[in-house]
Amino acid sequence: MIGLPDPRSRPPRRSLALLAVLIVALLAASCAQGATFPDPSNPVSATPWPDYELLRYDITDQTEVKIGTVDFEIERQDDEYRMRVQFLLPDTATEDELTLFVDAATLRPLRYERLATTPDERVEIHATYGVDADGQRFVDSIVLQDDDREERHLELDEHSFDTDSSAWLWRTLAFAIDLEISYRSVNVFAQRSQLVGLRVRGQDEIRTPAGDFLAWQLEARPGAERQTVWFTVDVPHILVRWDLEPRRYLLREIVTTRPAN
Repeated sequence: MIGLPDPRSRPPRRSLALLAVLIVALLAASCAQGATFPDPSNPVSATPWPDYELLRYDITDQTEVKIGTVDFEIERQDDEYRMRVQFLLPDTATEDELTLFVDAATLRPLRYERLATTPDERVEIHATYGVDADGQRFVDSIVLQDDDREERHLELDEHSFDTDSSAWLWRTLAFAIDLEISYRSVNVFAQRSQLVGLRVRGQDEIRTPAGDFLAWQLEARPGAERQTVWFTVDVPHILVRWDLEPRRYLLREIVTTRPAN
């Protein structure tokens, strides 16, 4: 187990260039006073994707100009899923790739690795999730940012999931109009957890580079912030659009055949 840090130690520096592309922007807002959520529970009702799937997205800005790409890849490996997310922003030479292993039945996180770089910055993250002898869930993490090293031990609530599994976790909902649920999302980079509320708002016709889809509209509320995500009504509930203002992810390609070794 990673040693506990001095509680007076400062948190790792936040890189604006790297945070700008992270899916963990989901947790950028702090919980707002007065925000109401149902009690946390387990959001996982089913895992609808195949044993291998790669979804590719275009990232656009508020003027609908393409500024980069993001890949969401998942592969079953025995009793685990390997989840991989890769961001590429050519204009700023930003690359950000993470790999998360989760339990295939519950989607509870197990291990996490990440490397994000720009020409001037580098962030490397290693984390291990576990349960201690008293049944307390936790995550031990190391964040290496340029010349800084930060080690943390964070205790977790029962219904906690890694924020970088969100693109898959939300697909597992038992979609229905006005379905509302909450859980705790763990941000290894920020080394904290936060309550996230989800609500199904209805259905929309969504146009993407990969085609047109009838999709469930899902509202995600981390604190006072709101994001909107669309998943196909038909199984396997593919993520087709994700609005994280001022950016948007739009589905460009679906691959379900494993690459040749």
